[in-house]
Amino acid sequence: MIMRTKKINAAFVAALVMVMVMTSCAGENGYTASQQVTVEKTDTLIQKVEDVLKYSSTLSFDKEVSNDTCMSSVTFDQTSKVVGVNEDGEQKFSATLVPEAEAKVTLKHQVIEVEEFSTPVCEAGAPSAEEDVDSEKSRKYASLKAVDNFSDGQVANITASSMWQWVEDEATSFDASHVEIISVAFKSAELVETESENMMKVVLHYVATFKANGTSEEVELAPFYFQTKKEAKPELNVSGTPYLICDTIMSVKDGVVKCKMVISQVTPNSLQPNDTVKVAQRTLTVGKMGKPGDETLYVFQKETTANTHDVSEVVETEGANGAFSWIERKVTHHFRADWNTNGLQGVGHTDQIVVTGVTMKYSDGVTEFSYDFNVELKVVQDEVVVENSEVDGYLGTRILTVAGYCNGEKFVEYLGRTTLIQHP
Repeated sequence: MIMRTKKINAAFVAALVMVMVMTSCAGENGYTASQQVTVEKTDTLIQKVEDVLKYSSTLSFDKEVSNDTCMSSVTFDQTSKVVGVNEDGEQKFSATLVPEAEAKVTLKHQVIEVEEFSTPVCEAGAPSAEEDVDSEKSRKYASLKAVDNFSDGQVANITASSMWQWVEDEATSFDASHVEIISVAFKSAELVETESENMMKVVLHYVATFKANGTSEEVELAPFYFQTKKEAKPELNVSGTPYLICDTIMSVKDGVVKCKMVISQVTPNSLQPNDTVKVAQRTLTVGKMGKPGDETLYVFQKETTANTHDVSEVVETEGANGAFSWIERKVTHHFRADWNTNGLQGVGHTDQIVVTGVTMKYSDGVTEFSYDFNVELKVVQDEVVVENSEVDGYLGTRILTVAGYCNGEKFVEYLGRTTLIQHP
């Protein structure tokens, strides 16, 4: 877009050099044949030439292009020389002028988030053009502007402006040679890879067309920006189908294993504080084991005549309360140690140790949670040892030590003593 600029900077003013020399034959215009006249100027004003001349103008210029993030521009460094000659071909006027011209493309966004990388499509805006004249300083202005919109959300503002001067006398007005921006139009876009796989560089190619010295030329402008991929984010406040979870809390106290089953309902993707709600709970004893007993026996010897360990069949008992149910499994361990000598019958010690394990279950007809707690007894020690005893007639002590394991983990150990005293 060409922008109108009615103010000319001091550099332009300082660069404007104009010398006017007027000569004529003696008599008609009142000038001596070789008289030289310097036309004075105020600021950058070009005074009207008081003669009728034929003008010509030459232009030299350099252009500078700058391409950067969100901006691209082309500026022209111009020098325009104007010469006026009379009908005899004598130079009567000379001026060196500095026209101005610039075109710029400015992008609104440096980075744009996209679902997928894509070459943007341009919707070109309709350009608008304006012209203006500053008669006091003999200047003319031309400007244009437009706004292009792209499919990924990018917006390009296009501006362009040209300024030049003219010379006039009694019969004619002559424009000094200059660069004039004709149009700035989108040509194409390209994606360029960057060091990050989540970012692409987008280069927008524009063509600025300008006219100088009677011919049209083109120059390319290439502002750029970046596309980044949006991070996938979970949908919020869109609740999913609720489901149940079960937490088990284990505890052991006084040789008894207990389990608390806590049933909760979870609602996925809920931001509410009650997204997990407890719906039921139950605590059951799931593992335990009996203890061996202590006894004092009168015997003739410390060696046993018989020592047996028998295990009963498993006895199952079922129970239920609401959605909770359980199966209790009991096994009885029978330990017998005898000391039958010198006609003594039935002298011995018996331990009946019951071991209990449980299967615990929750079921609401749709969801089921079930846990098996397998309890077993292991014999640690079963033998007669001699302890330091101050009891008269002490022969020894039969030690029975048993340990209870729940799902392979030891939870208790008990010890029973049978003290042996010499029979009188």
